[in-house]
Amino acid sequence: MGSAYKVFVNGELKASVGKIGNSILTSEPERRVQFVPFEVVTNGSPIEVSIQVSNFHHRKGGLKDRILFGYADELLVKVFIISSLDLFSAALIFTAFIYHLTIYAHRRDEPENLKIALYSLLGGGFILGTGQNIITFILPMHYTVFLKLVHLTVVLPVAIYTDMVCKLFPAKGSWLIHKIIVTICVCYGFTIVLTPPITFLPFLSYFHLIMCLTAIFWYYILLNAVSRNIDGSKILLIGLTGYSLFSIIELLYLHEIAVFPRLLPFGMLLLMLSNVFFVSERYKNSFYLIEDLKFKNKEHSRHAKHMNIEKHKLEKTVHQTNTKLNKMFETIRDPEFIESIDIIRQHLSLIEYIKAGGQVCTVYDFKGNTVCSVNITLKSIQQVFEGELVRCQKSYLVNPKRVIRTLKSGRKIEAELLSGQKIPVGSKYLGNIV
Repeated sequence: MGSAYKVFVNGELKASVGKIGNSILTSEPERRVQFVPFEVVTNGSPIEVSIQVSNFHHRKGGLKDRILFGYADELLVKVFIISSLDLFSAALIFTAFIYHLTIYAHRRDEPENLKIALYSLLGGGFILGTGQNIITFILPMHYTVFLKLVHLTVVLPVAIYTDMVCKLFPAKGSWLIHKIIVTICVCYGFTIVLTPPITFLPFLSYFHLIMCLTAIFWYYILLNAVSRNIDGSKILLIGLTGYSLFSIIELLYLHEIAVFPRLLPFGMLLLMLSNVFFVSERYKNSFYLIEDLKFKNKEHSRHAKHMNIEKHKLEKTVHQTNTKLNKMFETIRDPEFIESIDIIRQHLSLIEYIKAGGQVCTVYDFKGNTVCSVNITLKSIQQVFEGELVRCQKSYLVNPKRVIRTLKSGRKIEAELLSGQKIPVGSKYLGNIV
């Protein structure tokens, strides 16, 4: 609340705030904390402190806060500590505002970051606009404008936080209560903007009650999310618990039920930090998921590369096989080849071995006589008469039934045939005739 007052010490004017008047038309209130120094005379004379107050702009008259008397140095230290804590808390909360706003600028598909940013902005404004009213020293403004802004920092965060937790952790039946709370906050916000303080201030006590009921609703949403093991719900619940405790202390002070030190900034700071940790937890999980997907994608790429190599190998083998088959088919269709094979087949029972020389293969019988000479390769003959004629050396095919034994002299290996003939045997072909 704002007031207009003058402070006199022994009849001397020491400080004044606003303009004192006899009616709402002639008085102009302000909201500012005043530090009024005066000297104490030690001769035993009484000190008379008188305050003239006019307050027509609030539902309650007089001064809101207590008047503190003490030594100047002690009071200045106390004011400095309180103001420093307010500035520190507000600075951290404004940092959270920039942090979440930056994230939202890069990730527009996540509106909860914008909501947390707005909540942080309003929370920082509330801290600077209450307590020592630091904002009045930073941005001087008319009392009515100042009072409207301060009360909007109370009302709008309730709607924003309600909308955020309901969207993040939807629960059965929560949408109706969600709509009611947001509607009340919006209506009261418009009342604050459009009407003078004397009109909207009487409803503030009722709104405090709505805030308490809303906090219970937040607990219901978050406890339901914790029971379902939803990521981030536990840290938000811890932040809400600290904020609720310090808010209750602040409400007891505002309604003059009990006197406590100013702790609400710490509650708001705890709530903002829980929101920061919540977002960090979500992005940590997203980071791990992306890393896992990268690893799987790398494995799939490696597997695909391996499959591609195998595919190329298979294609190469198929190509080579097709080439060989094509050559074989061309050879088989050659009349000379067919004629040569028929000749060998006719004398197969007499054949002891075949020797290749140049482009001609010579066929020998078991008497060592030349049966015939054919103009085809040993490989072609071996493929046609597989098992009946086997390779014993790169230039020889032999009838395995005609082999008596193998003879080895040093590195030289020979096969002795039934006819007494001896033909060379390659070491890699030894298994074909043994």
